[in-house]
Amino acid sequence: MKKLNSKLLTTVVAALLLAFITFLSPTSSFVDAAAKPSIPKSMTIGTGSVYYSDPFYSKDDYYTIEVENPVKKATYTFTSSDKKVVTVKTKGNKAYLTGLKAGKATITCNQKLNGKTTKVGTCKVTVKNATFFSESYDGLPVGTNEMFLVYSNYRNVDAKYTYKSNSKNFTMTEKAKRDGDSNFYIIYQTYTAKKPGTYKVTVEETYNKKTRTVGELEFEIKKATVIDEWSMYSEDEIGA
Repeated sequence: MKKLNSKLLTTVVAALLLAFITFLSPTSSFVDAAAKPSIPKSMTIGTGSVYYSDPFYSKDDYYTIEVENPVKKATYTFTSSDKKVVTVKTKGNKAYLTGLKAGKATITCNQKLNGKTTKVGTCKVTVKNATFFSESYDGLPVGTNEMFLVYSNYRNVDAKYTYKSNSKNFTMTEKAKRDGDSNFYIIYQTYTAKKPGTYKVTVEETYNKKTRTVGELEFEIKKATVIDEWSMYSEDEIGA
């Protein structure tokens, strides 16, 4: 009787242990569902092909859509529903996007595996035009100075920007400079003010042979010839 009880106890313990292990171990269907390839459902980009964040950008930081959990032996393709808004180039499991004009388009991703093509998903892409604006400074000095004066949303790194002043006494240009040995570039503005006064500057963007106005700026010039560079930035920008 004792041997029977011992065998019964062993059987019960083994059954409970198996049930516990089964509970902790994910089923194959759960693993398959978790590892299913997917792409983001939506994203917003500017015109052009590179991300920009005042005042930095990297030429390698492209607008991309990447397949998550890609299948190793599968190939992926991406297509745009409106090539006048967004064009797409496929490289591996990534789509490289180029925004052409403001608007919306749907990017569809398909997977081909063992001769069978299935739909991975769609991503709704919104393209926004660049807009430029300036901060309200307490007067800039007469003369020629180089500094970070202009802010922007969705600046197009692939475009050309020109600054048109309402007076010959004030001119402005900009230039991108590499940040040391990094892959980052910083865009600075250089202005030349011959006389004190308030000047208005129109910013124009030229992209794909089309020119449009992206900002109307205003700068006040004073007689002072010495300027504290840090005064150009807010406390948040200098980490105060």
